[in-house]
Amino acid sequence: MQEPPSDKYNWVTAMRTLWLQRGIKLEPGVPLTEIEATELNVGIQFPSDMKELYQVVNGFKDSDMDLSSMISIWSIERIREEHLASPDKNFVGFCDYLINSHSIGFFKDRSGIYKSYDEFNPIAYSFTEVIEFINNDDDIIL
Repeated sequence: MQEPPSDKYNWVTAMRTLWLQRGIKLEPGVPLTEIEATELNVGIQFPSDMKELYQVVNGFKDSDMDLSSMISIWSIERIREEHLASPDKNFVGFCDYLINSHSIGFFKDRSGIYKSYDEFNPIAYSFTEVIEFINNDDDIIL
């Protein structure tokens, strides 16, 4: 007998469905091995909820964005590219606001999620929380 999907799986499926309903073009998920290779490349271990999401949705296709929040969630490839191009190798972004006005991501040496604008400001405790802020068009991400 098959086990029911985890709550996290249900959350990921709900995010995918919501984004498709909003007309956002999505990249298909990537294998865990590709996510792990990116972790090695950028020097950080992603949280499990992020890994679960990326196995189903590998970011927004062609820098598409959620028109209500103006956020674009990056593909694994773009996470690597942005990190390579960034002068701050301690910060690893995973999405941006209004065509790179600022990005949102992790620091290698501290917990939480941060917004990079003129300075780095903490905005959330977890990846899931940030995704919920994005989907709810919360002012904290602006």
